[in-house]
Amino acid sequence: MSGFWNWMIKVHKNPLNLVLHLIGIIGLIYGIWQRSWSWIIASIAVFVLGHFFPSKKRKVKAKGKK
Repeated sequence: MSGFWNWMIKVHKNPLNLVLHLIGIIGLIYGIWQRSWSWIIASIAVFVLGHFFPSKKRKVKAKGKK
């Protein structure tokens, strides 16, 4: 189970992912409150869209090596 949580943490480190999730959650709550299917569907789409921006791995070079 720890492999799953490590993956979840890694996927959600990207700030853009977090912002899109927040917008999606707020929109989903608003859509449920207004009983608007268009808001609900759009919010879920924004929420899922955050997963298309994975955090980039940066390669670190050791000092003295080229």
